[in-house]
Amino acid sequence: MSRGVVKVRRRQPTPRDKLLPGRFNITVDMESRVPEGCYLATSSGGAVTDRESYFSALLSAADRYLKGEINEDYLVRLARSASASAERLERGFPRYSDGRPFIPGSSIKGAVRSRIEHMLKPFKAGGDLYSYSCYIVQEAGVVEALDGHVKLWGEEAVYPREPCRGFAACYVCDLFGNPNLASRVLISDAVMSRGRVKMLDDLQVEAAVPGSRFKLAVSGFNMSLLDLGLLLLGFGVLDGKGVLMGLYKYRFNPDVDGNPYHGRFVFGRLVFEVTGFSEHLTDAFEGLTVSQLVKAAGQELTERNLWSASREGDVG
Repeated sequence: MSRGVVKVRRRQPTPRDKLLPGRFNITVDMESRVPEGCYLATSSGGAVTDRESYFSALLSAADRYLKGEINEDYLVRLARSASASAERLERGFPRYSDGRPFIPGSSIKGAVRSRIEHMLKPFKAGGDLYSYSCYIVQEAGVVEALDGHVKLWGEEAVYPREPCRGFAACYVCDLFGNPNLASRVLISDAVMSRGRVKMLDDLQVEAAVPGSRFKLAVSGFNMSLLDLGLLLLGFGVLDGKGVLMGLYKYRFNPDVDGNPYHGRFVFGRLVFEVTGFSEHLTDAFEGLTVSQLVKAAGQELTERNLWSASREGDVG
């Protein structure tokens, strides 16, 4: 697909102050696990600098400038982005005061949202490129400094998309919100129910070991079946693949060509499954099993042509 600016398809935001007819409020119980052969390291405070990724991104940006691919203003933006992305949080695993390890709900929400953004790949219509998702949570061009990101998601990940402003919202902003719009989704912390964390001496980072499990709850307000399908797509439930998140998710990823750490560690994958659900105020899903609910949401997403398992392109 030839590169170009992606036009974002938007709609009037779903009301936040009243329950619409035909909509529902739902809480989905989920369990996540760290796959075999994988570690999960997330952040808990205190910035340190990843010099290797910083200089690699800076050299990449300078090379593009010398080749005439970008102008000076864009070079400055990429340099600032490289500096920001090199700041990483302290490497202890988050814990509650009683010692229980957990993954912050905000971290999960960001990873899930990003996955939806990249799964809703640009498509051609009338000679133009369109998407149902903007890139509101990242400055345009930021990901160009992240070679691993592009290698995983493809060149489409760096096609410019205008962020949502004013009263119109893309499908992702309508669900997750933006600076001018409240979110309709609440994701709890994921609390470890099985497994342990250990310090990996080679990296001096504390990580959840393979097979560790976490429990969490996801609540949605004024949801449609399409919204639920998008949410399950973001959690990797519809395709059975994991969500990328946490530290080292690119550097120690076997799907990135040229990864110098093959065979040592794999980082940053969480696999989610729905274990139960409760729907509030209406009886929209009375009698449905978990598998039937997931299937119905996936079918709605496919029939509306927002996503199809046949499109692939997912590496989560």
